[in-house]
Amino acid sequence: MHGVRGQVVCRGQPRALSPEQYALLLRMPDLRTTAGRRDLAILHLLGTAGLRRAEVADLLTGHVEEHPDASNSPLRQAITHATSWAVSLSHEKRGRSRLVPLEQAALDAITAWVGVRPSCRYDELIVSLPRDGRPSRPLTVRDINRIVARCADLADLSVDRRSPRVLRNTFCTKLADRGVAINVIRELAGHAEISTTARYIADYEPGAATARGNVLAEPRLDEPINRSRRLPPRHSHDVLNRSHRRAF
Repeated sequence: MHGVRGQVVCRGQPRALSPEQYALLLRMPDLRTTAGRRDLAILHLLGTAGLRRAEVADLLTGHVEEHPDASNSPLRQAITHATSWAVSLSHEKRGRSRLVPLEQAALDAITAWVGVRPSCRYDELIVSLPRDGRPSRPLTVRDINRIVARCADLADLSVDRRSPRVLRNTFCTKLADRGVAINVIRELAGHAEISTTARYIADYEPGAATARGNVLAEPRLDEPINRSRRLPPRHSHDVLNRSHRRAF
């Protein structure tokens, strides 16, 4: 584990994990346990879907939706191995809403967690797993911090790479390194200001449309999306298991 090197961070650039570090981190949860399946879903929501820790805590099961009619969306094209399912987010910073397509690995992790998620009166996707017979409750931001820190410690990551913010940075950095348009990155990350997104792009100049190489065009954010299927708040794993294998 000591041989896995991190990315070199230039002054002012957000700290992120290298692909090797992130792959190692995802292997830390014990998938033989319910807690391990939940923790892997958390890691994917943060690092593969780029959610903020508060967004993970507030995410409802009904916010994981299928969008089969958006196959040509630049947002979907920006995500490697994208599926027909996405996370729908609203009411975050400055009221911005966004849709984040899910990679197959992230969807598989969410599916595995939903299949063992305990029944409770809450609709939040990520809940606690009490050992003393108490009912489950939604996780807090502090709970998510602890879970990420524990997994990062098992992966022997440096102390400055053990926070949910580092995983969100990893998501944005991966997109920038692939040459995804800066406005697409901004939309997927939910940044209020383009200057925030530009921090991930070393050679960005104001007015430029793309990150590096003009690989993907800017999104048409006013283009309507047909939301044909949504996970119900409870017993959602049956719908998800039947449907998530279709290509996005």
